[in-house]
Amino acid sequence: MREQDLLRAVNDYRAAQGLARWRGDPGLAAIARAHSRRMAREGRLSHEGFRQRALLAGSLLCVENLVAGHAVPEQAVAMWRRSPAHHANLLDGRVAWAGVGVAGRFATLLACATPVAPVADAVLPEGVPDAGRESGTPPALDPRR
Repeated sequence: MREQDLLRAVNDYRAAQGLARWRGDPGLAAIARAHSRRMAREGRLSHEGFRQRALLAGSLLCVENLVAGHAVPEQAVAMWRRSPAHHANLLDGRVAWAGVGVAGRFATLLACATPVAPVADAVLPEGVPDAGRESGTPPALDPRR
């Protein structure tokens, strides 16, 4: 699956629901790609480190969806639509920027309220304590709290 194809499929679904398309952001894509590479190395889906990815993105609001084994982007979107939490992420109107990272059979969609400042390539620090959540906004970054 190609990164731009998955973002296009997500945006096509959002547009069909009357929502604005998310703008692609290379910084968010780099962060998402680094996470997908980690999942590929470990051979498993994991939201571990979501809080660190959101902090690295520098946005007060981020959402994340993961998928493995779907070669067709529309299949990934259909799977996310069947999960209430992941579907809510797809429909979140508070975020406007997104990045997709694919490594092997793993893909990460990271969408935030703001774009990332330009970076050459995101490298997540190793050994940082993990406070990730399955999906949605980390509590410390949620402006509604």
